[in-house]
Amino acid sequence: MTAGSLDIQALRLAALIYSNLAAARAAVRSKINDGLRGFGLSLSSTEYSVLRVLAPEIGGATVGQLAEFFVIPRTSIRRVLNKLERQGMVASFQPPEDRRERRWAATGEGSAAIADVPSLPLSGDDNLVLANQLGVLLHALRSSGPVAAWAPAVVGSFEAAKDGG
Repeated sequence: MTAGSLDIQALRLAALIYSNLAAARAAVRSKINDGLRGFGLSLSSTEYSVLRVLAPEIGGATVGQLAEFFVIPRTSIRRVLNKLERQGMVASFQPPEDRRERRWAATGEGSAAIADVPSLPLSGDDNLVLANQLGVLLHALRSSGPVAAWAPAVVGSFEAAKDGG
């Protein structure tokens, strides 16, 4: 096998991983949206997730922190926050220690709306496999070097999970 063919295989693997993650994201989003409708909520999965993260006990979060956490653009987070604010589910405030900062937190109404909704409608085993595989993939993607360097570890991890190990 030549270095060029390894690079092609690594790129194919990266494309496969990306498409599988996109499919998994769509499936989880659909499951969450269905579950939210079952609780009588007209929230998107993103709105629900933002509300979960903005639980009052954490002291709020900035737009930048939320964008980084959800790995989506700040403009998308602002759009979600503005919609939730119009619905009375979140509110912004300036913390006394830094009046230049603007933080967001779930309101009592927002917290109450999602209080009875489970965090993620997957079985415990599904959660463990998903968390393990995403952790391995994230570690591989954050490591330095070309795709070819981390691809074998990711493939091995997926094969181990598929085989139940």
